[in-house]
Amino acid sequence: MYLATIIFMWSLNATMADIVSRTILTLYIIVGTYLEERKLLAEYGEEYIEYQKQVPMLLPFKRNKER
Repeated sequence: MYLATIIFMWSLNATMADIVSRTILTLYIIVGTYLEERKLLAEYGEEYIEYQKQVPMLLPFKRNKER
């Protein structure tokens, strides 16, 4: 869902102001995703680590390595 949001934002026509705001929003999404992963890891522990091994964070076709 996060990747789709980023792709959609960048697929639209843009002015310089749009490019700046999209850059900031993209960084916000990426940082927010990492923070959410940390929160879920703290909440679910080992169970979430196993989930992370099966499901990549942003790139749906990229395989995760063993952590």
